[in-house]
Amino acid sequence: MAEGKTEIIMKKRIQLFSELIKGYLKTSSIGALFIDAEQLEQTATNPENTAKKRGPSNPIYSSKDCYFLLDDTKLNNIETSHFISLNGVSSLTYVDKSLEEMLSDSKHISITLLTKAKNIEICLRNHNLLFDDIKFIEESFLEELEVLGDPRKEMQLINKITKINEKSLCRRVILIDPIFGDRTKSIASRIFMLNKSNIVIGTNAFIGTERNKTKRWKEVFLLDSQVVTPPPENTYPYQKNQLSIASVTAIINLYKRYEDTHEIYEQLCKQTYPISTIYVWVNGIDNDDKLKSLKQLMPRARFVISDENIGVWARFSFGLNIQTEYTVVFDDDTIPGLRWIENCVETIQAKEALLGTVGLIYNSKSCYMQHQRYGWPAPSDMETEVDIVGHSWFFKTEWLKYYWTTKEDICGLDYCGEDMHFSYALQKFGISTVVPPHPIKDRSLWGSLKGQEKGTGLESISMSGKGSHMDIPLNRLVSRGFILKKFQTDEPME
Repeated sequence: MAEGKTEIIMKKRIQLFSELIKGYLKTSSIGALFIDAEQLEQTATNPENTAKKRGPSNPIYSSKDCYFLLDDTKLNNIETSHFISLNGVSSLTYVDKSLEEMLSDSKHISITLLTKAKNIEICLRNHNLLFDDIKFIEESFLEELEVLGDPRKEMQLINKITKINEKSLCRRVILIDPIFGDRTKSIASRIFMLNKSNIVIGTNAFIGTERNKTKRWKEVFLLDSQVVTPPPENTYPYQKNQLSIASVTAIINLYKRYEDTHEIYEQLCKQTYPISTIYVWVNGIDNDDKLKSLKQLMPRARFVISDENIGVWARFSFGLNIQTEYTVVFDDDTIPGLRWIENCVETIQAKEALLGTVGLIYNSKSCYMQHQRYGWPAPSDMETEVDIVGHSWFFKTEWLKYYWTTKEDICGLDYCGEDMHFSYALQKFGISTVVPPHPIKDRSLWGSLKGQEKGTGLESISMSGKGSHMDIPLNRLVSRGFILKKFQTDEPME
């Protein structure tokens, strides 16, 4: 720094909890996670030590909207603390009002308390909030969860939470009783991730305390240098963190089928294995009024809108933004059974593969229409390895990197070929394509309940006269080395 120059240090304002939460309560589709920050060893004053530290032993994993609630003690010692989320340093929030005061003044919200059954009397005696619902989690379940550390067990716990208070006209706020102790942060983070429109508060600041009125909290600032971001080697990739493991995000492709899209949404909200977030990829707007009505009917969904139809490949590019371990994509004519996600998770955890509700095994290397169909068109109690799958795709989100790094020229084929390409791309990396079991006696496990009925509309490729054009991508992929099951012993093409 040149002599005589004054160093300018950037400062960030510590925001007020009351100001932030008011904004979130007004927007029904946006959620937030408010959670207590944890005190850590001092590393800010020693850069060498900072580089060696692994960060907190129990970091907070969150999505984009994560705020830390601070009390007076943490505020006074903030220069010694780390604040880590999935995206690095998250915003800091000073609790200027008690939760009772803040939430009691709010209208059109549904407040749920998550607590342990044996502590409910103490909990209710200490809180003046009028809860719309109280959800009990048994101590034995938490103890088992702590011992096993099983993500699927934790998903069962969260599934209990996602079943409550589905009031479309209410904003949902979930309070995590601090009696859960060390698990409070993990539970709060999980609930937020599984429905990002929730406002989840996992904090010890249930009871408001008298603040120092002489301080002007709106003018409290924090130096950038006082918040320590972990070095690059200490980052936590999303596919390895405790928040996103075994979580599922859904993408529904919408092209004109507004009623069917709502039906898919309803089925996803009722899944036995909960969905984290439901996105609707609107591939071209043809009716503003219908779209507006649909958005009102689907409060949990997030809509991503393209002004024009840019083809069937686009939804897989949007999937690159997803942070959960798994992604499931639906055509808008594919109504899943209530256990479809459960079926897929169990199948993929037994054997990693691209999954779908209808699969094809080709009888020809050049003619697309010469094939046998599996899945909902031919129910079976067993899984079936196939050449390609369609209508619904379930996969590990990180596999999309294979999808796009092996992308061929799709010019002129914006309406087909994306399904064949996915199986081809994963095959190059040793990942097969499979149709999970579709038992004839249990349609709840099916990925498509109305395939024959919904797949013959005017919007479908099968009715558009373009079906024969799908020979083109099949021929291209075979020429590039796509090995079809019935031709595995053939000499590879140059």
